Amino acid sequence: MSNLYPHFGNSCVIVALQSSGAMPTTLTLWTGTTGNIVKLNSFVQGKTKAGITSNITKYKTNDDALYDTKEEKEAVITGNLFDRSTLVATFFETAIPTFKAAGRKFLVIMGLGTVAAKHVEVYQVSDISSQTNEEDNNPENSMPVDIVSTPPSSALALTTTQLAAINTAVGSGTVKGAAASKTVPAAPTPRLRAETAVS
Repeated sequence: MSNLYPHFGNSCVIVALQSSGAMPTTLTLWTGTTGNIVKLNSFVQGKTKAGITSNITKYKTNDDALYDTKEEKEAVITGNLFDRSTLVATFFETAIPTFKAAGRKFLVIMGLGTVAAKHVEVYQVSDISSQTNEEDNNPENSMPVDIVSTPPSSALALTTTQLAAINTAVGSGTVKGAAASKTVPAAPTPRLRAETAVS
């Protein structure tokens, strides 16, 4: 098995939002059967990506003259996890489908590591694929993570109290930018990229 290295901050926090799109009033760590928040660790080095994809649609007249364009952007996080524990497996196999069936989206906070002495994180409202894959002799391709932004119609404001509650649930210091409020933008902006000085 390959060595484990921290990659992109080596953590991704996922919170199941209420069906209204609001933050839950109480955060309960996923236990394997219940809970609304989970922290994913142990991303495979070199397999994790967090970026924005862009598709441009061209509109032309009947004589092929271009008269307008439209750009659609999505924030996409993909990767694979070394962690094949029951907690992770049941989150993908049980929790995600249950939340999606109830019309709930997810707040995703992904650490992108440290750049120029600043912690970089992205915050996005997303849909998450419940796909799973486990290969004993190929752990680097096991436990795929596929998260695509689905920006809300109204911005999601996160208070410092809510961000502190996330850190309390998943582990102190996980969300590096918890000391300042954040606003996850509304559509069409796919995500918020935030920097916090390394202390």
